[in-house]
Amino acid sequence: MIRRDESVNKIYYTYMEIYPEKNVLGETSFIMIDVYETSEYFFVEAELPGVTADDIKIYTTGDNVVIEGTKREQIEYSGRVNFLCMERSFGPFRRIVNISSAVDKKRIKAIYSRGVLVIQIPKSKEEREKLRIEIERGDD
Repeated sequence: MIRRDESVNKIYYTYMEIYPEKNVLGETSFIMIDVYETSEYFFVEAELPGVTADDIKIYTTGDNVVIEGTKREQIEYSGRVNFLCMERSFGPFRRIVNISSAVDKKRIKAIYSRGVLVIQIPKSKEEREKLRIEIERGDD
């Protein structure tokens, strides 16, 4: 977010910092996700390029949806490799998404295609319905 202070004509930058967990060998366990909702569903989308569906495990625990797995290094050279630049991460990953609303856990679906995992979480009927709260009139 950029905020301009007109009185001194300076621009101040605010950064959102994300601190990924580090594993024993220093590899990151952070994966990029989007979480959004419609009137009937919550959606969690995760970018997992280079990961196969067999390497991904999804489960629920309490109000959380957990995505975990392993991203394997894919260097196809059998000799010694000397990295000049290494920006991609490999190794185990785990991401916990808290959904603190009433959902139908038995109907959660996951689809993995072209490196993108989409988890569709149906809201329960109670969550989808709007309940009108009557106002009790007090003494005026």
